[in-house]
Order: sequence, then C-alpha cells, then structure tokens
Amino acid sequence: MKPFVLYCLPHAGGSSYLFNSWIKVLDKEIECMPFEYPGRGKMLSKSPYADIQNAAMDVVEQIKHTLHGRDYALFGHSMGALIAYETLDQIKKAGMNQPVHVYLSGKTAPFHIREPEAQRYKLSDELFLQEIVQLGGLPDEFVQNRELLDYFLPIIRDDFRLVETYKYQVREPIEQEVSILYGSEDSSMIGSIEDWNRIFSSTVNYHKFNGGHFFYQDYVEEIVGIINQMFRTLSIQRFS
Repeated sequence: MKPFVLYCLPHAGGSSYLFNSWIKVLDKEIECMPFEYPGRGKMLSKSPYADIQNAAMDVVEQIKHTLHGRDYALFGHSMGALIAYETLDQIKKAGMNQPVHVYLSGKTAPFHIREPEAQRYKLSDELFLQEIVQLGGLPDEFVQNRELLDYFLPIIRDDFRLVETYKYQVREPIEQEVSILYGSEDSSMIGSIEDWNRIFSSTVNYHKFNGGHFFYQDYVEEIVGIINQMFRTLSIQRFS
C-alpha cells in the first residue's frame, strides 16, 4: 500500500478521468484517488446531490473507507474546490485527522456567491451552453454533438445548481496547510482571490498560472510537481 493518498475532486461537469494524466506524473509513493460524482462513470445510476454539504459528506465516506490511516491531501478545482472546503468541516465534525495539505483551484473564497439573477443554472439550454462554452473546457466535438449534449447538459446544469445555490456559513478561521491555484485570465472569479486569507488562520500559499478557468489542465506537470514536493518534504520529516 502506498504511504500517501491524494483525493481529487473534479470541476462541475467533470469526471474522474480528468486526473488520469496525473497518475503518470505523481511520485510512486502517492496513490491518486479521483472522486466520481453522480451521473457519470461508475456512479452513473446514483441520484444527484441535494447540496454541496451532501457532496462533502460523500467525500468523507470515501476517505473513511480508503485511507487506512495514511497521510492524505485534497485537490479540488472550481466546484471541486468548494466541495473540498466543505469537506474540511465534515472531517472536523467526524473527528478525523485533517489532510496534510489542501489544494483549492479555480475558486474564490466561499462567501462570494452569485446573486439569484446571475445564476446560470436557470438559463435556457441555448444560453446555458453559451455560458459554459465561454468558460472553456468543452471540446468542439462535444458542443456539436446533439446526442452528447442532451445527455450531459442536464448533469452539468445540476452541478451548477449545487454551486449557485450554496449557502455559506460563517465559521472560525481554519488552521490548515493550504495552497490556492488560479488562472490569470479566469473570468469566472467573483471577488479577490486573496479573500481566502479570511478563511484560513494559517499562511495561504498562492500559485498563479497563465490561462483561464481551466488552466489546471494545461499545467499538469507543474501542479503535480508542487504536490510531489509537498509529500517529499513530509516524507523526510516523518521518516528521517
């Protein structure tokens, strides 16, 4: 059994396959466990989540069943980052060990919430598709395939519902090793990226990358390199 685990939470509409390329680059001591949301992959028949907290509870259950006492980290992009943030609260409530590090990508602090009139999940199919195409991340062959759109658009819309109906709860600042990753041209950002300083009481590390909302797909080696280095440092501290 590998000594470390990295749990990866995809963006809205994303699937666990997005992290297949990470497995090849991660150090051999790190087990990559991408999370699968309802309606896709092995979770095809599972009912949608009621809310982000419900998703976080599901993540905690997976951690409980797969961790086996090992050190672990969380990585989440966009919706995945929001779920990872809520997972920290669920971990605390469950009396579990905290992750050694959390990587929150493509998301501003959770108290930045879209106003109801700006919620995209309520748009018509045509306008909703325009919104997600503008964000990037959808290949042209997907957009032009009516059959694929008919199947996946409701799934993506429901993921947007989770994010845009999220209700932030004020909590004490969290003592947690954390890194924030973001794209220099991400138009989806609401508020300042540095507002994460108000969420965590420990030092927040910021990593800026060139690109838009889906920058992390273009910087796999760089991002995984950051994660590898964290676990290497931890390994030296633990086993020296």
